[in-house]
Amino acid sequence: MWGRPVERIHADSRDCGGPVRTDEYPREWLSRPQVLRAYDHRGWTTLHDGTHPVAALGEVPAAPGVVEVHSRNVAYGCFMFAAAAG
Repeated sequence: MWGRPVERIHADSRDCGGPVRTDEYPREWLSRPQVLRAYDHRGWTTLHDGTHPVAALGEVPAAPGVVEVHSRNVAYGCFMFAAAAG
């Protein structure tokens, strides 16, 4: 499935502090269902169902043409984080 996402942007007026680490999958999310969206250079996506996220983040960015992967909440599609390919 390919397509260009059109989404709302949500902003928080408070400082959220950001992640503690950026070099590993967030441990708090290992048990939470997530969808992984792989983007190519055009900004088009292909979806991964989010099962086994650590393994998927090792495989999905290596797929031909993928430049970035977003993790999103399954229920609402909220953006959680991005991982660059390569």
